[in-house]
Amino acid sequence: MRVSDFKNAKKKSKKSSIESILKKSILPISAFTLFATTVYYWNTKTYGLSLECNGQHIATVSDGKVYEEANRLIRNQILPSEKFKVHTVESKLKITPVPFEECCTQPETIKNKIVEQSNEILSMGYGVYVNDNLTAITDNEENIQTSLKEILELKKGNLQEAKAEFEDKIEIKKGIFSTEKIQTKEKIKEILNSKKLKTTPYTVKEEDSIVEIAKKFDMDIPTLLAINCKKNEDPIFPGDTIKVLVSDDILHVKLTLLEHLKEEIPYQTICEEDGNLMKGHQEVSQEGSTGLEEVTYRLIYKNGKEISREEVERKTL
Repeated sequence: MRVSDFKNAKKKSKKSSIESILKKSILPISAFTLFATTVYYWNTKTYGLSLECNGQHIATVSDGKVYEEANRLIRNQILPSEKFKVHTVESKLKITPVPFEECCTQPETIKNKIVEQSNEILSMGYGVYVNDNLTAITDNEENIQTSLKEILELKKGNLQEAKAEFEDKIEIKKGIFSTEKIQTKEKIKEILNSKKLKTTPYTVKEEDSIVEIAKKFDMDIPTLLAINCKKNEDPIFPGDTIKVLVSDDILHVKLTLLEHLKEEIPYQTICEEDGNLMKGHQEVSQEGSTGLEEVTYRLIYKNGKEISREEVERKTL
């Protein structure tokens, strides 16, 4: 059989097959035509994925990769200790025929919608990290900035002309946090302006004992023993280094101030030989006078105490 004959035979077979379906169909021809038209219509549409969170439709994504990337963004921005809460947000994907322009193609947008839907559990917020440690959380970045400025002004005290700056590394990072841990502006300021306990080394002196050291640093004996991995019966000796707990500011502020002082310059006395005077006699040829100069010092204060004074300029008046 020739190739053309084979093609003709195939067309006839396909045609007879369609005719057979039409003959056996219980639907009238008009209904079948409507069905075929409907199938063709949906085949021309884009099939998106309807995203449901906790049983509520929140968006239609263009494909599964967008949803996967949104999930990755959530896991990257959430604290390790909070990741278990992601599982309590039930999300489902359903195939839905929608026009392409109604599909969301941005993972960031999908991520935000998921977080918004789960706001009883998770919320977008801003974390304050002091020396890489998460210290406070709020839902408004301005709350943090305002609190930091107020703390700097507070630390100036009577030295209002001083330049105040934090010595610590402070970072504000946007992320996903447990809703119950979001704090108010007042609480943020209270936390950042508070103190914390930190361990510091202490050298044991001749008269020291565990009891005396605990009293000196206002510690209870079990805590002192625990942080040094010691027991009651373990001896300590002069020269040993042990750990103690001391109170320390969460944020450390340095104040820099320029101080201008006037200082006297004492005059010098210069003696010259004069052959017209009798031996042993002196005569003042010009009265000396005390000079005056302005000296500028750079002062540095920490915790309200001056820790450094450096001369930066000296000018004769």
